[in-house]
Amino acid sequence: MITETAFMDCENLPAEMASRFDVAWNFVGEVKTNLPHVRVLCHKCAPQVSVWIDACNGSLEDEYMQVELRGHLFITEDMLEVVVYFGVCERCDAVYWARQGPPFRMVRNYIGEPAAG
Repeated sequence: MITETAFMDCENLPAEMASRFDVAWNFVGEVKTNLPHVRVLCHKCAPQVSVWIDACNGSLEDEYMQVELRGHLFITEDMLEVVVYFGVCERCDAVYWARQGPPFRMVRNYIGEPAAG
């Protein structure tokens, strides 16, 4: 399964993720939907409110506490497609991430040319 340290050696890593290896990433949880982005509440800006995934279906009361996590597609060593959601709080620079939960899709690949025969 993908962890935050697994990204360090990834090819084509988005610049927004690569530039944040010097700070701790806050893992939010697994997302059971296939949306392009999700929203969470920043627990540093609003410590009295627990962090939760809104999945963009509702609105949050305090706009400044929202962190939008954009989805990025990754392929694991087991050849599974996994969407990783990543975002940074604009107010305090806290880093948040989540990953897609099961079921996962297997990557379909084609290796080589068919044998002539």
